[in-house]
Amino acid sequence: MTHFDNLTVLICTWNRSALLEETLGSLAAMDVASTIRWEVVVVDNNSTDDTRQVVQQAARAFPAPVRYVFEPRQGKSTAMNAGLGASNAPIVAFTDDDVLVSRDWLTAISDAFRTRSDISYVGGPVDPIWERPRPAWFDRTGTILWGALAILDYGDEPFVFEDRKKVPLAANFAIRRALIDRIGNFDTAFGRNSEQVLLGQELPEFFARARSIDARGLYVPRMRVRHHVPARRLQPGYLRRWWYGKGFRARAWRRSIRSRSSVWISGRWQRSAACPASCSAAPRAMRASG
Repeated sequence: MTHFDNLTVLICTWNRSALLEETLGSLAAMDVASTIRWEVVVVDNNSTDDTRQVVQQAARAFPAPVRYVFEPRQGKSTAMNAGLGASNAPIVAFTDDDVLVSRDWLTAISDAFRTRSDISYVGGPVDPIWERPRPAWFDRTGTILWGALAILDYGDEPFVFEDRKKVPLAANFAIRRALIDRIGNFDTAFGRNSEQVLLGQELPEFFARARSIDARGLYVPRMRVRHHVPARRLQPGYLRRWWYGKGFRARAWRRSIRSRSSVWISGRWQRSAACPASCSAAPRAMRASG
């Protein structure tokens, strides 16, 4: 067995057992070749619902091993790091507890790493599952607000993320274990936790470190998932808070970068990665929505 045929699927969850059950169901329904060895690791980030029971029930008839990890320290980055510590697979694929993966999702990940030995990570499209119809003003904003709702679609052709100064979303990416070994785990200072309502910048910070060692990532259109968009996120108030949080954490991230002894990336790329031009365009679009 080669390293690209040995994968862990890592899901971090907090009090969303019903959606998690659907996510696990979509993973169980995947078409996975018998040559691929895989497992699912679910990190329960201090849930108070029936998450443990849902995972245990799914594991009984699942086509691959399912392991439950309890992480009492609240925070997405902390939970992801706990999952990494619980696995030793050479490839770790991340998705969220409110996502439905496509039938060839895992195969697309394995194929990408098999055919591109120069690639350290991959990411793919994230389509929305709308809880209620989109308001008319949302469509007028184009793609500016997609990031706030965890929507991503860069088209039908693969490309290297660094060539277009893009990053994947947390709902749909995979990394080689070797990259973690070189640059370390996710920085918990930039993640979201129970005391920090502002959204984190753990992924842009992680990929900034990856680029400091010239690691490269590949956009894989076949690696498609669907993501639930709650109705509350289609309110201008939520979107304003999201963009405020993004800007606040991006500023803290840039300060952290400047305080370190080595410069990972140029100042221009710092600004575009942490808070792109849409940071200023988004508020204008939301003001127009009322």
